[in-house]
Amino acid sequence: MYKKTLLFFSFLLYLSCIGTDVTDDYVDPTLRITSPQIISIKVGQKFQFTAKYFDTSGTQIENPNLIWTVSPPDALTIDDSGFATATSDGVATIQVSVVTALGSTISAETSFPVREVVTVITETATMTVDSGTTTTSDINTSTIDSGTTTSTLTDASTTTTTVSDTSSTTTDTDSTPTVDDDVVVTSPQSYQGTIRTTSSYELTGSYEYGLNDAGQLVLDIGDDYVASTAIPRLFVYLSNNPNSPSGAYEIAEVTVFSGAHSYVLPSSIDISDYKYILYWCKPFIVKVGDSTIF
Repeated sequence: MYKKTLLFFSFLLYLSCIGTDVTDDYVDPTLRITSPQIISIKVGQKFQFTAKYFDTSGTQIENPNLIWTVSPPDALTIDDSGFATATSDGVATIQVSVVTALGSTISAETSFPVREVVTVITETATMTVDSGTTTTSDINTSTIDSGTTTSTLTDASTTTTTVSDTSSTTTDTDSTPTVDDDVVVTSPQSYQGTIRTTSSYELTGSYEYGLNDAGQLVLDIGDDYVASTAIPRLFVYLSNNPNSPSGAYEIAEVTVFSGAHSYVLPSSIDISDYKYILYWCKPFIVKVGDSTIF
């Protein structure tokens, strides 16, 4: 009698974990450019493009036969390994393609300007305020001449020195334009989204996924996050299949059920390696919630 009762309650718990969710492990095969997104590249510079291919289960296929092409061919050249050289002023479109196991061809592409001239303007600003503090800032601004438009990337560093006495506020700025001979401007990557429940359990919250100031890849969960404490052994994954942890990276068992918290990920994981965040009820092998990163 005791065993029958235990089995009955286990079955009820299983049903509550499932809710109305029906799993389907199939996903469309995906080809993804994983190298940093280029904003602009200077003529003469070289860049290694990379891409990863994921099959119908979301599993990465090692050493796929990738085909790299560029259009127009006079702005940039690229070899079979994805190694590119900027050759002349223009806008280049890089495309990579692969033939899937089903015989279809899938592709991914990225476009960016190739420019002859890149001017870096360094501004040194010194400001003295009444509090007795002198602040010196060096601001490096990379300006890429695009003919009709200009894109700017700014990097600022600040040094603070305490002085004995001041009675006024002054600001002095010196600008020195220089030409940078080694410029490939890439875009920092960071993604924001919302976790949603796919079960009868409460699970919701915002997040940001990207690199922190120390260069570590971090999943930051927002202070609006709430998860039910009744879920038996809830785990969070990074996955390329929104319906299965097969081939996924197991981040951790969930131990925080309310408020902000963070997961620092290993350096072996690149920001573009996984497309989904997946919450999984491990004992009963069912999905509880998810979010699409990009």
